[in-house]
Amino acid sequence: MGISGDDLMSWRPQISCSRLIALCATALILAISAQAAGQSADPSRPANIEEEYGLDPVAGRDWPGKVKLGLADCIRIALTRNMRLRAAGEDIEAARGQRAEAAAAFWPVMEYKYRMAPVPTDVDNAFNAFFDGQLTFFNSIHVGIGVPVSTFGQLVLAKRIADGGIEAARIRRAQTESDVVYQVKQIYYGVQLAQETIGLLEDAIGKIDKRIKDEESRQAWGEDEDWEGSADAEGKKGEGDKAKGENDIGDLPGIDPYDMAQLKVFKLELEKRLEEATHNQELAYEGMLIHLDLEPDTKIVLDSLSLTPEPAKLDRADEFVDAGMTAQPEVKLMDLGVETKHKLYKLEKRKVLPTAGVGFFVDVGRTTGEIRGLQLTDDFNDPFNFTRAGLGFELKGTIDFHGSYAKIKKARAEYHKAMYERMIARRAISVDAHKAYLEAKRAQENLKRAKRGESLAEQMMFLSKVNTDIGLGDNEKYTDSLKAMLLARGVYYKSVFDYNMALASLEKRVGRDRFREVVPEAAVVLDDMQSGEGGGFTTTDNYYYGKEEDTYGRDNVDGGTSMGDVDE
Repeated sequence: MGISGDDLMSWRPQISCSRLIALCATALILAISAQAAGQSADPSRPANIEEEYGLDPVAGRDWPGKVKLGLADCIRIALTRNMRLRAAGEDIEAARGQRAEAAAAFWPVMEYKYRMAPVPTDVDNAFNAFFDGQLTFFNSIHVGIGVPVSTFGQLVLAKRIADGGIEAARIRRAQTESDVVYQVKQIYYGVQLAQETIGLLEDAIGKIDKRIKDEESRQAWGEDEDWEGSADAEGKKGEGDKAKGENDIGDLPGIDPYDMAQLKVFKLELEKRLEEATHNQELAYEGMLIHLDLEPDTKIVLDSLSLTPEPAKLDRADEFVDAGMTAQPEVKLMDLGVETKHKLYKLEKRKVLPTAGVGFFVDVGRTTGEIRGLQLTDDFNDPFNFTRAGLGFELKGTIDFHGSYAKIKKARAEYHKAMYERMIARRAISVDAHKAYLEAKRAQENLKRAKRGESLAEQMMFLSKVNTDIGLGDNEKYTDSLKAMLLARGVYYKSVFDYNMALASLEKRVGRDRFREVVPEAAVVLDDMQSGEGGGFTTTDNYYYGKEEDTYGRDNVDGGTSMGDVDE
């Protein structure tokens, strides 16, 4: 049979279309495979967080090493490596195991037993035959299978209670994450506060040392007219003019011995505070190593040692209270606890009902040799060579009215108790969230006051310096203004630390995700933490507080503080 022209024309497009579909499918598969291979073989993409930050030993490099981290990096590493979070993860696995154990009750259960023993070959004279060595070996195996048919809702409730245990473990892990983030922030800001304090104290101690040395040199040269007109005096005067403006204490006229002693005592107090701040910073670094699970000798270098306020706009208290009532882990745990108590109460009522199941067993016994003296009626009566099997239905329960009623009554009371405790705790959590909000607002106001106090202290320092230069002031007022300046700047840095920690506490109360929604300025910080980008958060010097706007200028963004700006 031949093929006509119409048949050929109708047949060729079908071949062409099928080939086209096959080629397209093949090209798509090859493209996906190549893309996957390219991603897996990309050497620039780190395999894990340890490789990304260089936290593990690398060939050709000594370890422990040095890592440079920002706040976002520290939080990201802590959420990955912290031992408390790993322990909380094991709690989740344990809860999953309990759930699997409860679900296993629905599956058939098989039990088996195998026995082997020597037996005499002559049953009529078993004692003598055994000690004469007339023995054979007996082997038997028993297999039983039980299949639960119905527990009248008991196993279903047990599974749901186990599911609640898994959810509770997850909530507790999220709660642990919030605690870890708060502690990491506390250590991070503490290191910055210590560095700012160290810089402030070192600068003040250096200026006092210079003033004391200048005064001792002046006393050594004397103040007679011959010295004042000598070439050395002119040279010293020229050096003093050259250094003018570089040291606000060195330009002062001579001071009396009492003021000199007072200045030295003040210096000793500053040295004591400097040593304390240095030790606190060392302890903070060690605490950071523990939270990040790094080697003890690893050196952490922060991206920025400058302590600055975190940007946040706190407008409405009800938003934070509502967020705390819906997103706080304690609220979820209370709701889950009440639900679990309710299920336990229902389970106690179901326990008065029976359980039903189907069972099947097989017993097989054989001996390796012949046994004499047996009088058999059927295979079932032979104790050494037999085959037995059975199938049956079981309905099992316990009738204990007094005991069951007491357990039900107890479970009902615990359920009602959990409900009342939740009602009280909800009101307490609302108050706690409102308290955290008020503390953050108060920290904002304290920060503004501290900044204004620092400005006033700078004015006092400047006026005291000018009055002393023109001969209207005295050294006692200048020393007092120096103390006031140090105190004002210390209070400012402490206020910044308290404000940042108040925000961290508020974030902990309302939840990290909800905090990002309620405080838009903090969304950038949290996004950087989740993506692992950068080492912190950079903005302009404008920080918003309610409806007002204050500008906090920063002179030293790399850590440390200089007091020379008051002279300018």
